[in-house]
Amino acid sequence: MDEWPYGYKVTVCQPKTIEERMDIATKFKSEMSFKGTLVLDSISNSFESKFAAWPMRFYIITSGEMALIGKPGETNGYNLNQIRWWFQKQERK
Repeated sequence: MDEWPYGYKVTVCQPKTIEERMDIATKFKSEMSFKGTLVLDSISNSFESKFAAWPMRFYIITSGEMALIGKPGETNGYNLNQIRWWFQKQERK
């Protein structure tokens, strides 16, 4: 089993294949009514290893480039205004 330490407790079996990871992501999108694009790490967790994404980080990737990496602040939370600002800036272009 695997757990994520944010919000309500989420417990799932750690996927052993990319197909299992995709099934978990599909279930998440459905249950949470998630409308955005969801990008999954490889089963070997190469993105997490390179960018320290666990347990939670925000990344904005556009045109194949890393546009913004949201990092936790001093209170271990995120400044969501940073992400909101980035999207508003893009709308003005």
